[in-house]
Amino acid sequence: MKGWKRWKRGFGKRRTTTSSGTTAVQRGSSLSNASVGSSGAGTPRKSKNGSGKHRKKSVVNRKQSHPNSSSKNSRVNSRGISQSQSVIASGGSQSSRLQEAAVSAVSFKNPFFVRRSYGPEGYPMVCDATHEGRIILREEFNLPVDILFNMLFSNTSTFLRNFHEKRQSRDLNMGEWITVPNGDRERTVKVTVALQGNVGPKTSNVTEYQTIRKCSEAGKLYSIDVNSTNAGIPYADAFNVEMHFCMKCTVENHTDVVIFAQVKFIKSVWAVIKTFIEKNTYAGLEEFFQSMQKELHEEFNNTKKS
Repeated sequence: MKGWKRWKRGFGKRRTTTSSGTTAVQRGSSLSNASVGSSGAGTPRKSKNGSGKHRKKSVVNRKQSHPNSSSKNSRVNSRGISQSQSVIASGGSQSSRLQEAAVSAVSFKNPFFVRRSYGPEGYPMVCDATHEGRIILREEFNLPVDILFNMLFSNTSTFLRNFHEKRQSRDLNMGEWITVPNGDRERTVKVTVALQGNVGPKTSNVTEYQTIRKCSEAGKLYSIDVNSTNAGIPYADAFNVEMHFCMKCTVENHTDVVIFAQVKFIKSVWAVIKTFIEKNTYAGLEEFFQSMQKELHEEFNNTKKS
């Protein structure tokens, strides 16, 4: 009698009758399809000690996996989401969270987005370039983005002229920026650069076709494409060098700079020649921009002292 009471209290939740008149015990997920046959063996089995402790544990598990528990979790989740939405919508003191959320969204679309680059209003700037190629330089300069742009791309830049003179380059000719129908601005720059190799030509005539993309905005972002061609060196007509400058203003009014480069072959060449061109081109670009990076930091230090 006591065993029957234990079974009834801890296990016998619901009893149904089959079409043959025999009894079936339904116990949820732990005993699915617990129906009995026509033999009438419908009496539930006890545990060995008759205590039914394992059945009590199954009851606890059923309570934990009850369908209502998921609804409770959903209510908690919906409450948490509504609270986070109210935090973002509140503005003011929560502006930093809004910035971080916006940056995370942009970072997912653009893996090269610099997380600390914001405009004056606190919203991140987005460069619409594809950012293909090898990263030649990634650096933060303690200069406002407009000043750095003028130093590198202005027609009257004394820094750029002095930099080329130190590298024994000559005949620097920087054209005027012209706005084209699609909204971009373009110009052509020509210079004769000195080559560092001990074997082969000592100079190369470089022509750069520079384009300021229309996503650029003064004081915030400068997105610049550069297509460079060479003359006076072997296989000069077989390839071009494509570069991209991403210059973004930071919260500290500094400038994050990322420069991408890739060698584009316009004529078919042997594999060994292709490898030779790529190796020497990337090595020359890295040396050039590392030297420019050093000069820019020295220029800032000299300006700060004066």
